[in-house]
Amino acid sequence: MQVVYLKLVSGENILTYADSVDEEYVNVYKPIQIHIKNTTNGSVLRSSKWIPFTEQNDFPIKSRNVLIIATPAEDMIDYYHETLDVLDDIELNKDEKVEEDSFNAFYELYANTDIKVH
Repeated sequence: MQVVYLKLVSGENILTYADSVDEEYVNVYKPIQIHIKNTTNGSVLRSSKWIPFTEQNDFPIKSRNVLIIATPAEDMIDYYHETLDVLDDIELNKDEKVEEDSFNAFYELYANTDIKVH
């Protein structure tokens, strides 16, 4: 599988593994949504699970909902892999947290748009 960049008609920017692209569907695996925030100090890149609140990792996207499919720059591929590593670490550690921290682990796993890899 190769890592691809998808720009969806909804405006979402997705980095993901894609194993099948045809006229009807693009099948993606472990999609990460990229958020670009402009600040007074420049742009900040943040990422989150594209579809939170589920353990599912593969999704079919109708081809008509995809505006652009492109090969990302090498540093973005590295960023994608590092983001997956961070999310995997959060997933592994969430079972080890004490009960009062379970909400924080849940929130961090599914709603964190502040994951900084670099």
